[in-house]
Amino acid sequence: IANIDENRCIWTPCGALLKPQTSRDKEIGAEWKKSSVHLRANVFQSDLRDEVHFNALTGNNENLPPTRRRGLELDSKFHMSKNVDVSARYARTQAYFREGSYHSYMNFDASIAGKDVPLVPKDRFSAAIGWQVTQATKLMTALSYVGSQRYDNDQANNFQSMPSYTVVDLKVNHRFDSWSLAAGINSLFNKSYYAYGVTNVALAPSRYNVYPEDRRNAYISAEYRF
Repeated sequence: IANIDENRCIWTPCGALLKPQTSRDKEIGAEWKKSSVHLRANVFQSDLRDEVHFNALTGNNENLPPTRRRGLELDSKFHMSKNVDVSARYARTQAYFREGSYHSYMNFDASIAGKDVPLVPKDRFSAAIGWQVTQATKLMTALSYVGSQRYDNDQANNFQSMPSYTVVDLKVNHRFDSWSLAAGINSLFNKSYYAYGVTNVALAPSRYNVYPEDRRNAYISAEYRF
């Protein structure tokens, strides 16, 4: 149910209050474990009605026409040795509008039945390797891949897709007594990418804005538990 902030109105005339977002979900899967191996697979489908969506151009939230998200998820973890473990995860998602039309701020409507829902990557993949260097120290390397997706405000799918990207991170963690020390490097290869972008005109987009993610950066942290 939309809260007060989500029902705010910046530009008059203000519309009716947002309808509650509802979803009917179905999922089936299987899981298998054996000492050093853990595998899981599942398929899912979610039918949403009145999904609450922020319109970046008007600054107001709105209810979207009915959408459907369905796909496959695979998850695995292997202990290669006593000190090394490898994990991988893959998700394939199909997200589309089941029916309805989209109203542009230029007073044009377009049927979007069967069109991709913006900002939902079709493919996601991640993999990680962990090395227990000592009993107290662990080194981890993680790779994340996010496939192409539609720009925000491109419900009619009239614009190009956002590019996919791959990022690699490193992290080392050391524990002693009640302390936990960590250091890491994000975006090891100094990748230039963005995870969010929005088009200018919904039904005839010609330009877009993006919000670049941080490139290579490092951090250190310390935690004390008592």
